[in-house]
Amino acid sequence: MRRAAVRAADGPSAQSLVRELGDGLRLVVGYSKGRLVLRIKEYAARVEAHRRDGGDVVLSGSLPGRVRPRSLRLTHPHSGTDVDCPVALTDDRFEVRVRLADLTGVAPTPHLAPKEVERRTASAGRPTSCCPTAR
Repeated sequence: MRRAAVRAADGPSAQSLVRELGDGLRLVVGYSKGRLVLRIKEYAARVEAHRRDGGDVVLSGSLPGRVRPRSLRLTHPHSGTDVDCPVALTDDRFEVRVRLADLTGVAPTPHLAPKEVERRTASAGRPTSCCPTAR
């Protein structure tokens, strides 16, 4: 038997594969520094439904672990804009209301691709849950 690093067929830019294991766990298979890496991660929240309610989008779902966030922060990295949305908790369930009016004033992401590449009409933000500090 020979020990050697397992390398991605697509090179280092290959995207990680994710498989839901249930019970709030997921398996993440990827590559780091030329090596195959397997991780089992617990997610803090899982959005299971969404609906529009007037000028808001309401997200609801479950909290499989022990984390109980107080708010959801949506961050737009290019403009530095943060939008904080309070989280309503009921046992291991949550609901968060995102006001669409808070998102309309965010500056669009700069188009850095060549002019031949079509500009995206929406830019992705980065969601973060904000939890109370542990004591």
